[in-house]
Amino acid sequence: MMPVRIRGVTYRSVAAAARALNVGVRKIESNLNRGTPDSIAPCQTHMKKPCMVDGVSYPSMASASKSLGISVEAVRQRVKRNAAWLAKTAPVSPHVMAWRGLV
Repeated sequence: MMPVRIRGVTYRSVAAAARALNVGVRKIESNLNRGTPDSIAPCQTHMKKPCMVDGVSYPSMASASKSLGISVEAVRQRVKRNAAWLAKTAPVSPHVMAWRGLV
């Protein structure tokens, strides 16, 4: 284990930095190798995104999946259907739909 310094913060190891910054270990290592550790930013695809399923709001698709007892893919399909239905019945800008977690 070797200490890693990113944006003025020293972490015990690459793994500790990855956990703290919500990124993968490879992302940390590649940025360290390039000499750009301060440019590391969290991966947006792994961050929780709220969603609405059957009129109920959940903090993420994973939490909706657990609450409803269905797969994440089934939740994704319901969210997609809800978004399509909303687009037909009450036209709303795509930005508003995204903010509501419907797309």
